[in-house]
Amino acid sequence: MKTKLTILFLLLTASVYGESIEWNDFYQFDIKVVGDNPLQQFVVTEAVYDHSKNTRLNEINIVDKLGEPLPFDIEKNETKVTLKRREVDIYPLNESKYLRNKTDSMIFKYDGQDRLSKISKSNGSFNSEVVGYLIDLGENPPGYNQSLMFQLSSVKQTSLLNFDLDQSDNLKDWRTASRGEVLAQLYREGLQSQRNRIGISQVSSRYLRIKLLSKEVDFDIKSVALKYSTQQAPKPIWGGEKLMSYDPDERAFLVEVPQSMNINAIQLMMPNPSTFFSGKLYSRLGENSSWNKVSEIDFFNVQKESNRAINNTLAFKGLRSNQIKIVADFENVVDESSALKIRFAWQPQKVIFLTNGNPPYRLNVGMQGVKKENSQHNQPLLSKIRKQLGGSIELATLSKAQKIERKIIIEKNPIDWSKIALWSILVFGVLFMLWMARRLMIQVK
Repeated sequence: MKTKLTILFLLLTASVYGESIEWNDFYQFDIKVVGDNPLQQFVVTEAVYDHSKNTRLNEINIVDKLGEPLPFDIEKNETKVTLKRREVDIYPLNESKYLRNKTDSMIFKYDGQDRLSKISKSNGSFNSEVVGYLIDLGENPPGYNQSLMFQLSSVKQTSLLNFDLDQSDNLKDWRTASRGEVLAQLYREGLQSQRNRIGISQVSSRYLRIKLLSKEVDFDIKSVALKYSTQQAPKPIWGGEKLMSYDPDERAFLVEVPQSMNINAIQLMMPNPSTFFSGKLYSRLGENSSWNKVSEIDFFNVQKESNRAINNTLAFKGLRSNQIKIVADFENVVDESSALKIRFAWQPQKVIFLTNGNPPYRLNVGMQGVKKENSQHNQPLLSKIRKQLGGSIELATLSKAQKIERKIIIEKNPIDWSKIALWSILVFGVLFMLWMARRLMIQVK
């Protein structure tokens, strides 16, 4: 009983005194600003990722000369989406035949590899009635979210044009793209509106064929434009070469990776001038976690006289890891004596900050124990300032990393004697009650 009470008293005493907190070593980068713009930005370098101890760059802050934190925000890597439009070729068809090498109204020429090389109109006589249209979208698919915008001949009454849509890669073999499409011009009380757009997201071929279903057509298609969206990701940044170490237990090459870096590609620097490397790429987040297979590898670096063929790059959507492993399929190709080097590519991240302090400014990375109220990660504030100021933001630069060795112990809480006295009375009161109960039980027996 006495032992348990002693432990309880020690725990209460420890809670009164509090615990000290140590801040580990961190790294500091000098920020060289440009001009006098109150908003500055810099690109996160590989050294920042190397020294970050968190997967999302949470342990960073920006301070001025006096150590006061400044508001900053880490920009997200957003893919730029652009809406585009371009005119495409359209040819009226005057017969309902399937398109082959020649029709009454069109002539198609092919090259030696059976690829269409030219489309031209026939000079012969044919029925003037239009029964369909041929649309050439171009050689390469431009993007996604595609649609066709038609320019129609004008009419003075409500009119509809019903048609089926087929697609082909060679104008010989056709397959269905959609059925029951409608173009319309509507008139009501002097007001005119048109339905002159159809979606073709399901189309994957170059050529489209419109087969009119209406027996009487009141308007013609004069021209057509292709509307589509394109995505453009920021150009990736390639880091420096890293030497991979051979682990005889894993029978593979290992390399440490900054877990705060979102890797988009790797490049293997193969040692020999003529090499074929086949293997598998694995990753894991933490030494105690299991390996996850990322991809197969088929790299080669072959040279014959002045000609060279090389393929040593592997791209993927994004990978967060702190260790990567490469296993060769053939052990006689590489071993522990091979100097296998690798480098990584990632999407650039920018940090925007407000220079409302005393220069010079510094970036602290890997500082454990940074409280949220001192980090000044303030995206809403910077968004408002950026919107009102407008214009471009100057691009600052970072110096080399400097290791800062510092240990700070937070002061202990002051002793609250009244709390100690209250807990002492409570403990001795419980002891007295137990002693009285024990005497009472002895008297009853």
